[in-house]
Order: sequence, then structure tokens, then C-alpha cells
Amino acid sequence: MKKKRLLIYTLSLSLITSYINLNKQKSSDLSKNIIEYTKTFSDDDFQIAAHRGFSSKSVENTSEAIQLAANEPYIDYIEIDTRMTKDNVLVLSHNDDIYESTFSKTEISQTNYEDLENNSFNYIVNLKLNDYFKALIDTEKHLDLKRKTLLQNKDYQISTLKESLNLVSNKKVIIDLKFSDNVKEFTEKIMDEFKNINTKNIYFQSSNLLGILYFEKVTNYNCFAIIDSSKDLKYLDLFDNLTIRKNLIDYDTIKSLLDQKKNVAIWTINSSSEIDDIKDCLKELYKDVIYITDYPDLIATTLNEKYKTKIKK
Repeated sequence: MKKKRLLIYTLSLSLITSYINLNKQKSSDLSKNIIEYTKTFSDDDFQIAAHRGFSSKSVENTSEAIQLAANEPYIDYIEIDTRMTKDNVLVLSHNDDIYESTFSKTEISQTNYEDLENNSFNYIVNLKLNDYFKALIDTEKHLDLKRKTLLQNKDYQISTLKESLNLVSNKKVIIDLKFSDNVKEFTEKIMDEFKNINTKNIYFQSSNLLGILYFEKVTNYNCFAIIDSSKDLKYLDLFDNLTIRKNLIDYDTIKSLLDQKKNVAIWTINSSSEIDDIKDCLKELYKDVIYITDYPDLIATTLNEKYKTKIKK
């Protein structure tokens, strides 16, 4: 009996080890495929939006992340988040809370820009034990863990919206407006900041639907409404451009929106399996949506490898 258990244990360990080694090889092959595709890229007709800049390779919403995205020809849009400091300076950040260390945080809305400008902040990635386990058996999770580990506790500095826009003149830009209780004030600040800027290739978006309706009416800028939950779906007809959470899409809804010549972006698509889900759900319409992703190189490569049919924007 003991010999039998030992044999089963040995065989199981051998199989697990072989599977892990195979996954490592597949991860290496995936990285090579991504490098080959992105380095030799000439053209495709998929619409790729780099979420918060190239946020899987550099700290999100930083000049470095934006510059990385701006330099890649397969990226069509760069999405960034902006919010206001206490003294009404527009800076890039998804969250109001940012960390100087694990136990010390700063609220952007309660801090003057001068105090942010002269400080360095710490990027904290919430890695869990399960992330390490998944990386052993899933090729793309291995890539995900590798990139997140490199970003863990990385120091970064806050960028202003104005300086960031100077880095993206060759791309379309989606600016996510992080309204709080300051929609009118925020709108006036954006109008002032953009009074001498050509906004043809700039889109503004928000999950605050009343806020973005007001903003669009006052400014006449191109705007996306972020559809973040099922209760927001009833407002689709109010907007010309929609950014829809991936779990809320269905064929009939997306077809209706596209038939009305509306732009539709779907977020956040970070794996080939999520692309397959979209293809299964949207059928031929998968080619007409904007893919918002933290992994634009992976998503662009996967779309090219799986669905090479020439398509129209």
C-alpha cells in the first residue's frame, strides 16, 4: 500500500512538474509571438485602446505609461483618468487616494498640486496567493504575474493632464473625467485648459451620466458615457458614444448601437479568452468595437492570430 501511494505521489508530482514546465515554455512562446507581431506591425483594422496608458508595463496614468502607448503603432487610443487637486489643477490618477508608502496615503482632492509635484508615490499591486498559483498553470496569467511583479512598489510621480497631452499628439485620446461633487467647476476647468487645443481626436468620458450629459451640452466636445451597471443600460439612447462594461454586452444591443453609427468601446479586455467571449457574443460585430485593455500588445497579437480577416473600422 505504501509503495502504491509513493508511486501515485511520484507520478502526480512528475505530471505537475511537466505541466508547469510546459506552461513556462508556452509563456516564452507567447512573449516571442507578441514581440514578433508588435515589432513587425504594419497595419490592422482592430481598434485598440491602452487603458490608463500602457498600464501593464508601467505605472498607470504616468508619463512613462502614456509614452509607451504613444510609441506603439498598433495602439489607436490612449485612455487616461483625470481629477482635480484642491487648488484646481488637473492631474492624472484613477483613484483619489494615492500612497507614499503602504501605510501612508494622500487624497488628491485635499492636496495642492505643489505638494504632489514635489513628492514621490508608491504603486501598490494587490497580488494574492491565487495569482501565483494561476501563473503556474495559465500561460497568460504567467505574463500577467511577471508584469505585475515588476510594477509592485514602484515609485512614480503625478503627471498633469496638460503635460500628458503633449505626449499623445499621434493618437486618439479618451479622458475619463473623475467628477466628485464638482461637475460645473470641473467642466469650466477643462474648457479653460482646452481652449487652445484641437479636440478633434480627443474624447471625454465619465461613469457619472448626469455629469457627462452636462459636460457634453456645455462644451460640445466628443463624449463617451461609461455604462458601468445594468441600471445604466436604459440611458443608451442619450449618448452617441458608449464605453460598456464587458459583462453587460449582448448582440442585439451592440448591433442597434452600431447601426446608429455610435462608437462602442468595451472594457477591460485583458485575455484571449475574453476576446473569444466577445466573438461568441457579438459574432461578426466583434470587429467593430474598441477594445480597452491593460495589455494592448497581447490583445492586438491575439486578434491578429485568431481573426486575421481584413476588417473595416
